[in-house]
Amino acid sequence: MTTVACSCNGGADGGLDYTYKVETLPEWQEGYLDIHHINTGRGNCSFMILPDGTTMLVDVGDVGSESFQEITPARPDDTKTPATWVAEYINYFTRPLQKAGELDYALMSHLHNDHIGGEVNTAISQVGKSYKLSGITELANLLDIDLLVDRGYPLYNYYPDNTAMITENKNTLPNYSKFIEERDKLGQKTEMFEVGSNTQFVLKNNPRAYPDFEIRNVCGNGMVWTGSGNSTKIVYPSGSFKSGGENSASCGFVMKYGRFGYCNCGDIQGENNSGGAVDMETAVSEVLSPCEAVLCNHHAYTDAMHEKFISAARPKVYVIPVWGINQPTSPVMKRMLDTGLYPGDRMIFATGRLDNNDKNLGEYADDILQTGHIVIRVYEGGSTYQVFVLSDTSRTYQIIYKSDILTAE
Repeated sequence: MTTVACSCNGGADGGLDYTYKVETLPEWQEGYLDIHHINTGRGNCSFMILPDGTTMLVDVGDVGSESFQEITPARPDDTKTPATWVAEYINYFTRPLQKAGELDYALMSHLHNDHIGGEVNTAISQVGKSYKLSGITELANLLDIDLLVDRGYPLYNYYPDNTAMITENKNTLPNYSKFIEERDKLGQKTEMFEVGSNTQFVLKNNPRAYPDFEIRNVCGNGMVWTGSGNSTKIVYPSGSFKSGGENSASCGFVMKYGRFGYCNCGDIQGENNSGGAVDMETAVSEVLSPCEAVLCNHHAYTDAMHEKFISAARPKVYVIPVWGINQPTSPVMKRMLDTGLYPGDRMIFATGRLDNNDKNLGEYADDILQTGHIVIRVYEGGSTYQVFVLSDTSRTYQIIYKSDILTAE
């Protein structure tokens, strides 16, 4: 822990003496699993330091500064791009690893701009580049990514209705494809997400020391793990890709460390969703064991985080990735707080929030404990963990909230 003491002392007669301390997150150390949910105000971004120091990024979104809906303020501010802020954040927290500027894995859950960036109004053109810099296409020019994984490499054309998929992703896929083509020419590694696998994302530095650590790929590309070996089943029926289908094609995984579990399934949606997309939540819930923490599906919008998924996951900690209005919605907040689905306390955090959405949430707005960079630190062995919220307006990332040390069950 780093503390900075500041004081203002009076004269010889004692005067006034004010002292305050700024507390920052103690450095990662061997055996810790750190899960950072980084708030740029412009889309999803999660970053993990695994127990042996292996690093993993999940998404780096950039919706630009203009949107069809009200969006949260840029964080820490708008003087730099989201990708630049993310790179700075990662370099800061990987200092103990002595591998600044490097990432072992980067997973892009799906092809929407709030998860990978795109040709948004703030995208940067650069001489010598066939693609614009935004989100992952910019971050990959700031950090070396050893392995990039997405849901469509190399052809991005596996849907029965490929036309609908291309239309939905017209502002992201052409630019992203040019970026992937350059990675291929440079000999950089890119792979398709392997649903059902528990060997695509593995510890690289000292795996034998942590035999109880695993990342299982549970869903993606319209498929779901069956819970047996590495086998999968198709959830998308032929020709079912409709508006919003990209969300439920999201890549999702469960990370286990000892008794601790964490689920991140991108923007999959559930039953009765508004866009007519396929219900992936029900399929995932059938193979999902209880987790201590969950990154809320589809920003906790009304069409996600349904009863079946919540009842299967049973998390103590919910993290809502927020960049726009209606993230979350009151029906979802009600479901997450419903002790009829599973008993016990639960904590809800959000990376950001909007005053107008607080009005929509009504009484549920007070159930969001804190906003900022949400960090879950799992201590060695995976039996205990703690939640920290770091300031997203400061480049020193001081702690503005920390939970008690919690026991994983």
